[in-house]
Amino acid sequence: MKLLKLALILEQDHLVVSLWSFGLKGWRISRSEKVSLPTSDPLADQVLSAMRPLILKWGLPPDIPLIAVAPPGVGGFLSFSFPRVAKKDLDALVDQELSKALPYSLREVERGFQAKRAGDRLEVSLFWLPKPWVNELRNALSRSGIRLSEVFHRAQQLGVALKGRNPAAPWGCIEQQGARVQLHFYRQGALPDRSRQITCDTPVALAGELDVDLLALANSGIKPAVVHGLGLEEPLRSALAQTKSVKLQFHKNESNPNQLLLALWNGGGKGVWLAPDKALMSARLTPLLIAAVMVVLVFSATGWWILSGLRDQADALESEAKRLKPRHAKVLAIEKEVLRTQQELNQIAALANAPSPLEPLYEVYKVLPQTAWLVRFNYISGQVEIEGYGIDNRKLMEMLQSNRKFSEVSPIEPQLAKNVKRLPFAVKLKWMGRQ
Repeated sequence: MKLLKLALILEQDHLVVSLWSFGLKGWRISRSEKVSLPTSDPLADQVLSAMRPLILKWGLPPDIPLIAVAPPGVGGFLSFSFPRVAKKDLDALVDQELSKALPYSLREVERGFQAKRAGDRLEVSLFWLPKPWVNELRNALSRSGIRLSEVFHRAQQLGVALKGRNPAAPWGCIEQQGARVQLHFYRQGALPDRSRQITCDTPVALAGELDVDLLALANSGIKPAVVHGLGLEEPLRSALAQTKSVKLQFHKNESNPNQLLLALWNGGGKGVWLAPDKALMSARLTPLLIAAVMVVLVFSATGWWILSGLRDQADALESEAKRLKPRHAKVLAIEKEVLRTQQELNQIAALANAPSPLEPLYEVYKVLPQTAWLVRFNYISGQVEIEGYGIDNRKLMEMLQSNRKFSEVSPIEPQLAKNVKRLPFAVKLKWMGRQ
């Protein structure tokens, strides 16, 4: 059985889809294509529609695992410093700090983190994603038999490309792709500290944003030794060249995103881990181990041929067959796991046809500003009630009325959001679905 894996890199206006296969030299990219998207902020179903021709063209088997790179602006990085503790205690500390840093519940977040020792402390780099976005993409992919297993961030890819230039000191990277500019900073090697997308009208304003980030890092005790510029256009390069607060190095953005993602995964990079990959153990085999397995198989075949003609050594042959039995048991276990997974996919398909509150929740999430959060969301038969803090009730109603997927927007008596000092809101509306 050939080991295959899909890789999906989500950009603002296109997808980069590649097919990985596993052989004697480990994972390699066997196919890759770039697919255009109809909008700069595509829905999960639009992503699936763009991928379907490739799924049919490449003849992909069902339940193939997929790793993805989230599009710019989705999720982000947080960094923490903790005393050295046990793993279960570290998980609890990370969740505690994450709940303080984000304005919504942990149940609405998927997260993954990496930790490195620094003296008697642990430096933690945490990558988080909004769960509605993850669920929407995962459910859409599952309808074509694709299993979303892990999600990475663009900053992790660039960390792999540039970490060799900065092995021990903090460093940064400015990346420009058309009108989009992103700032990435790293504590050490490829360990991201923070990453954000900048939207400014002029190159001078972008240079000012870089100075603000450098000041914030200095207040945290981090001073980048160098900041690399990738694919920067001439107006932005000229504006950045005026800054004296950090050493700048400019490079052409000639890196292959597919190769960077493959290097990140082969190097043990950790994103947001969603589902176990049944081929993970086999996928991590090194070429040396594979060669050893082949040598064992050759010797076993030779021994079988010699012993088959000797009746007095029948007992030895039977013993050899018993030794090979565990391999057949593993195959049976994999078949059972495939059947169980197919049952889960059938259940997911049945649930996908039923009304779901995830889509209206995601639409409300897109309307709310970053400073606002929900404390109650209720969905019954197309009727939605929301309560929370951080935005004026009337202003929120105007924003919801501008969304054609909602109608009959009206205020209600709050049940939970009653603290007037925090700008409470309580609204009732009707979900109209897709228009």
